[in-house]
Amino acid sequence: MSRTALLAPVLRALAAAAAAVSLARGRVWMGALWLLPTGLTSSLALYQARRGRRAGGAPTVAGTAACATGGACGGCARKVCS
Repeated sequence: MSRTALLAPVLRALAAAAAAVSLARGRVWMGALWLLPTGLTSSLALYQARRGRRAGGAPTVAGTAACATGGACGGCARKVCS
């Protein structure tokens, strides 16, 4: 797991907490500005999670003998082997 994937949820929580504190103190504009990094880090965390799943679970042609016999692994149906 990359460092970015580990730090994104932490930054998201900190930015959400800062937004909540700003909004509680009546600083609407500052709270709205803190919501922007919250959304950015949330998207970054989702991207890293998808990238990690895609890199870890994708079968390769050389890695499985079933692909050479007609796509019995199911990877060709998902267009992983091509």
